[in-house]
Amino acid sequence: MLEQFGILGEEVAPVLRKEFAAGRPSGVADGLTHASLVARRDAGAGEEPHPTAGPPPDRASITGATGSGAPILGAPARLPAG
Repeated sequence: MLEQFGILGEEVAPVLRKEFAAGRPSGVADGLTHASLVARRDAGAGEEPHPTAGPPPDRASITGATGSGAPILGAPARLPAG
C-alpha cells in the first residue's frame, strides 16, 4: 500500500498536474498546495484571518430567540427554575 502511495505521489500526480495546467484557462488561479501556502505565509501575504475566525455568533442568531420569552416553534421546552 505504501508503495502505491509513493507511485501516486512521485509519478501520477505530477503528470496530472501538468495535464490539468495545460487545459486551465488563463484567468483561473493555480490550486493551493502546501508549498504555495508556506510561500504565501512566508511572504507575509494572507495576514487577514480566516473568514470563519472570530467569536461565535450570539445565541439568538442561532436559535432565532427574540428575547420576548415567547416559545419558538421547534425549540426545546424551558424547565422551571428551582
